[in-house]
Amino acid sequence: MIYSNPHRRRISGSDTAPTDLFTAYCKSELNVDMVREYRFHDTRKWRFDYAVPALKIAVECDGGVWGYGRHNRPQGYIKDMEKFNAAAEMGWVVLKFTPQQLMTHATIVTLRTTIAKRVEEMARMATPAQSNR
Repeated sequence: MIYSNPHRRRISGSDTAPTDLFTAYCKSELNVDMVREYRFHDTRKWRFDYAVPALKIAVECDGGVWGYGRHNRPQGYIKDMEKFNAAAEMGWVVLKFTPQQLMTHATIVTLRTTIAKRVEEMARMATPAQSNR
């Protein structure tokens, strides 16, 4: 099942996320498996719109930026800050885009750069530090 609108259907419980246009685009352009509606926190019900869990890269798609949408009303904004701060504490990189930006070349370039940096960072962490003799 392919959806072009990332917020058309919310996934809950044991339901599995369908493939949508953005996940297919990421697979084709970046060769990564982007997971839709990824629950990243053990005790909170927080989900990222999209994520590459192995690299701890998340993509949030925020609508309503030109109007008075959920993400720019005070209560929604404060809840987003709590969610994103918790994600940062857990080592996640969160990239934010509007729905209009999601399916663009610029977004793919940003993701490609972020993925490359995370892979490099993880490789450095996996390599034991050279001791001074």
